[in-house]
Amino acid sequence: MEAAFDALSIADSGWSVDSGGYVNYAFLLKNEKDGFRVLFPTVKITGRDASGKVLFSHEQVLPAINPGETVCYGFVAGNGTPPEDVEFVVARPDDYNISKHAAESPKFEVSAASAVPDGFGGANFTGEVAYLGGVLPSVSTGGVAVTVVLRDDAGKIVYGATTHTDCPAEGESTTFEILGGKLPPYDSIEAYAQAW
Repeated sequence: MEAAFDALSIADSGWSVDSGGYVNYAFLLKNEKDGFRVLFPTVKITGRDASGKVLFSHEQVLPAINPGETVCYGFVAGNGTPPEDVEFVVARPDDYNISKHAAESPKFEVSAASAVPDGFGGANFTGEVAYLGGVLPSVSTGGVAVTVVLRDDAGKIVYGATTHTDCPAEGESTTFEILGGKLPPYDSIEAYAQAW
């Protein structure tokens, strides 16, 4: 299953450090292998200081990624010590988590994603997510993970955050809110959704 493993790649990633020294990150994981689904794909996030010493190592596991699909996730990592660099590396999946797959991937659409004041000098993110169709993975809990990504004026990812909500019925939508807090300077907001 080496070919399926090699097909998983980090399409984009980025991060920033908050006032407490923790990292707010986001990454886009892509599966370029036709016909193969990977269950529980894992991305290892490692923070290092200026000398290359490991400050923290965090694994983010996602439910599934289907052929040709790109999924996004953003969260918090670290231990309060600001890193000089953060690496995003795809962990090798176990062979039993790689399988042939021909079903249509679930499709979601996020709309009206925007930042709203949180009352404490920061912001939260709100919007709506619709389930357009496709087959939910067998490992799905029946929920949806919605991720907001912030980019600076050069297009670089500077922040990511995720919330989970119930999956609406096919053809319907539901609302979401993501707690954001104090945010780094940013120019644009993107939002992604995946089955969870």
